[in-house]
This record gives sequence, structure tokens and C-alpha cells, in this order.
Amino acid sequence: MRALCDLRKRAEIAVFLALGAVSSSVAEIPVRIPEILERLPHDPNAFTQCLMTAPSGDLVEGTGLYGESEIRLVRAKSGEAVRRVALPAELFGEGCALVAGDLVQLTWREHLILRRDPVSFAERGRLPWPREGWGAAAFGDTLWISDGSDELFKVLMPSGRELGRVKVTADGRPVKFLNELAEDGPRLVANVWGSDSLAVIDRGSGRVVEWWDARKLRAELPAGSRGAEVLNGVAKSPDGSWFLAGKRWPVLFRVRIAK
Repeated sequence: MRALCDLRKRAEIAVFLALGAVSSSVAEIPVRIPEILERLPHDPNAFTQCLMTAPSGDLVEGTGLYGESEIRLVRAKSGEAVRRVALPAELFGEGCALVAGDLVQLTWREHLILRRDPVSFAERGRLPWPREGWGAAAFGDTLWISDGSDELFKVLMPSGRELGRVKVTADGRPVKFLNELAEDGPRLVANVWGSDSLAVIDRGSGRVVEWWDARKLRAELPAGSRGAEVLNGVAKSPDGSWFLAGKRWPVLFRVRIAK
């Protein structure tokens, strides 16, 4: 049954063709459909740019838009923001990650990496970044950054020195529009901007080894969720499940990815 389901969903990978992200040659890459475990409250006004699990078990959420960008500590079960720090109006908040003792937050077009205290969220300093900032994830002292292209950049923290870059491909073809990132052992999970799907990427080779088709989640949003925009926000829970959110989604989903 699972094999038949995978075949059917592989045929539906055409959602990516509309973006120009990948080609039909990705038919050999497995496609997983997230299984919904919980539907949790989420601020419908949050223009979600990043999501990560805090050591406390709460969620850290970054939001975007000029004059509205924030970094928040959110109770997953209730959706309550128990701490929120606003960015200056001239900064557009993007990806976030916990790395080298800092909570870092990217900015979109302002070429900055903001370094924050991981508890108070108070700003500790800023590092220059020569590209747009989209998504962020951390492995040890290495920060991985996406800029909306088909490349991921490795940056040593807290110095901000670029260590290298990896081109992301699906069956040899570039995968563009890589956005919010999350770590998953030796893999990265990346939202593909403009779609409700995620690419699971081998960090060493840059190959997409799996797709997650999350279109089902949009269908599960309450009637009248007209302000809901693209899927954007992925964080791994300590129990191995995943939190998935979207810009202005009134629901935060906790899901399981069946293998």
C-alpha cells in the first residue's frame, strides 16, 4: 500500500515543476506525506519566518515584514507568546537558529546576522552577511544559511566566516527557492518557497533524498483562513515528531513522517 501511495504522490510532484524548482526526473526520490498528530493554536497574524524548538521545550518563532518583525518564545500547546522582542522597523526578520551560544536571527535584505542572548533574546551584536538571509539551521558551531537560491552556505560562528557552500540538487538538477531550514541529524529539511512541500537534503552531497508533501495541511486549515500564505516554519520536536507552520496560519501542526 505504501509503495502504491508513493507512486501516486511521485506523479503529483508536478507542483514543483510550476515553480521551476525541479524536473520530472525526481520520480525516483521518495515522497512522504506528514501524518497529523495534533492541531495546535497559532497566531493568525504571525508572518512566520522561522521555527525552532527551545531547550525548554517551547518554540522560538521569528516573524517578518518591516515594522512587524519579532522574535518570540511560544508555548506550543497554547500558542501563547510568553516573550517577544521586536526588531527595528527597518529590519525584516528571517531564519533563526541556536549556535555557538547565541540565538541568531537573519535579516532579509539588510545583510545582517543578529546575535541574541538565547534566554532574554536581547541583541548581543551584529555580523555582516553579503547575501539575502532566508533560512538558518545549526550543526555544532556551523550555521547553515539559505538565500532563496539552490545553494546553502556554511558559516563558522561566532566569527561569521564563510566555510563553503553546497549546491542542492534533485536527480542532478538544481532545486531553487530554498527557504526556512531545520536540522535532522546528517540531513537538512528545507521549505521550498512558494509551495507547501519540503526537501530533505543530505548535507554532505547536497542531494535531495526525500520530499515531504504537506499540501494536506493547507486543506486542514479552518474555513475562512483566507489570510493564510505559504508553508514556512519547520522544527523537530524532542520526541522525533515535527512542528509545521505557515505564514498567518491559525493552526500549528505536529506531524509524524512515516518511513
